[in-house]
Amino acid sequence: MRFLGRAVFALAVLCWPWTLRAFDVSYGSLFQVANVSVSVDKVTLPLSRGQYANIRILTRQTFDFVKSCSGPCVQDVGSGEIKVEEFRAAKTRGGMWIADVSFDGHWLVTFLVFQNKNGYAVKPPEDFRFLDKKLRSSTEKTLTDLAAQDADENSL
Repeated sequence: MRFLGRAVFALAVLCWPWTLRAFDVSYGSLFQVANVSVSVDKVTLPLSRGQYANIRILTRQTFDFVKSCSGPCVQDVGSGEIKVEEFRAAKTRGGMWIADVSFDGHWLVTFLVFQNKNGYAVKPPEDFRFLDKKLRSSTEKTLTDLAAQDADENSL
């Protein structure tokens, strides 16, 4: 009986890293989230710089889809609509804004917008990658327009 207990423990130790293996989730051909892991009923999304939750799941449907993935998977896409849920100036640095953008109401992604000598630049989270160039450019244009508008309003 003792041998069986040790064998089960050894098997659990060997299988544990396999259950926490990270993989990529794509939202159709629009964007990809890297380093997602699933274990039992827990979905773990990547943290930017190890501490910021800049990628979030908004719907139970998306959560259940990601939870069912055991490796790279592709979620069916809605219309690809973006909606800026929140846009605010950063308190720690001038010329920087934080934007929470919803994609079809399924995913919420936090972008940073920086003012530089050439205008504005948009920085996505580390583990987020646009796959669709049109979506990337429309998201960046929307966010840089909001930053320019906020900068103009605050300079008066």
